[in-house]
Amino acid sequence: LNVGQRYALLSNRQTGSRLDNDVSLRKYTMTKIILKLLALSLFTAAQTAMAASYYVRAGATGANNGTDWTNAYASLPSALIRGATYYIADGSYSGYTFDDDASGTTPITIKKCIASDHGTETGYSASYCDGQAIFGDLQFTRPYYIVDGSVRNESDWKDYATYGIKTSGVRASRLDGGHSPSGECSADNLTFQYLHVGTNTTTYSTYSGGRSFYIGGFGGGSMACQNWTISKVLIQNTEEIQCAGGDGITIEDSYFYTVWSKEAMRGQIYCSNVIFRRNFLENACLTKPGTSDRCTAELAAWDGTSMDHWEIYGNVIWRYGSDIENSNGVILIGDNGWGGNIGPVTNNSVAYNNTIVGIIVAASDNYVQLNGGSGNVARNNLGFGSDATAGFSANTVSNNVYATSSPFVNYSGGDFRLAKATTAGYSLNSPYNVDRFGVTRGADGNWDLGAYEYAGGGASLPLSSPDRKSTRLNSS
Repeated sequence: LNVGQRYALLSNRQTGSRLDNDVSLRKYTMTKIILKLLALSLFTAAQTAMAASYYVRAGATGANNGTDWTNAYASLPSALIRGATYYIADGSYSGYTFDDDASGTTPITIKKCIASDHGTETGYSASYCDGQAIFGDLQFTRPYYIVDGSVRNESDWKDYATYGIKTSGVRASRLDGGHSPSGECSADNLTFQYLHVGTNTTTYSTYSGGRSFYIGGFGGGSMACQNWTISKVLIQNTEEIQCAGGDGITIEDSYFYTVWSKEAMRGQIYCSNVIFRRNFLENACLTKPGTSDRCTAELAAWDGTSMDHWEIYGNVIWRYGSDIENSNGVILIGDNGWGGNIGPVTNNSVAYNNTIVGIIVAASDNYVQLNGGSGNVARNNLGFGSDATAGFSANTVSNNVYATSSPFVNYSGGDFRLAKATTAGYSLNSPYNVDRFGVTRGADGNWDLGAYEYAGGGASLPLSSPDRKSTRLNSS
């Protein structure tokens, strides 16, 4: 080949090579686009599955596959799907054991349907979602569940019929078996809200029996049942919250009404990192008829291995009638040789801005006892109509007062909002600086004592019926 022929041949080869490269590049680009679209499609499908809704309606007679209200499950199916929401209609249902294996941190939500949140319109009737779903005992052996009753009467927390879900009790016990791995409590990260637990009555002959909530890890660390939130519940005519191996337990914005037990909440074995806030306790520590086991304290945690870091603030604790004497105070956290026992001391526990009304404590005992250890503080607590000789015990104690005349809006009617400002309390940081109504403490220049900041009247409280009278000491 001459020089011109060789140049033409080389030029053609280079042109072909560029064409081949262009084709390959386009194929590669299209492949990437297809893979991305496929991944997006799979992700969307997964998200859709994760957000799936199913429907449960007692007495449903459709296909029983949960796809809509017409074909709703007649009861909760034996296996639930992670990431799904199960809307529950009014009606009566059996007790249930929640034992679905975890999938990361993906929860399963059990949700009472209401008019404004009922999922699909297919087969829906307003009559399905205007009452209560009533369950037997609810038991848990796996983590990440949300049980949401959706609604209550915020102007009257004792209005039991307005709670979306009612149950006779909630239980998780490592000793019952079924937990995984064996020997540990796997009922972690549970949320309960808008539940009525117990019965509709207040008489012992009709009480439900058994604990309202049983948190039974029977040890610390991985044995403990961890991260429970109990919020906006009514505990009525039943027994106490038992924390026998729990870590990271929050009880908030709830009403305890007629609790037949030596405590309204009991901590034993291991019960640490507890938040008990903005709750109302009315006759929540009553002696069972036929026994001599009078109330130890409304909150009592003193035997076991660890009772550290309890935050108790913004609560009203009220007793009336003939059964008003406690053997060991009102709030008793930690032992330090109390009562001749050798249990764990408590460390870094606080009791702030609680209102204690109508309770007599045994001689030489205190309203608040945060025993032994270090970092324990009792401040801004207010007592009245109970035991003027009772005090407060902690590493640091200040600004706690027993009132000699009623500071309340309606003492005999059970309205414990402040009718006037109290003596100045000790200013604290968030989250202790806001009361249950969202009133900022000290905003008027005076940090008031007790559960409620004086706000010149404020909104009405969800407290006892005004016709309920009580017998008190030192009442005004």
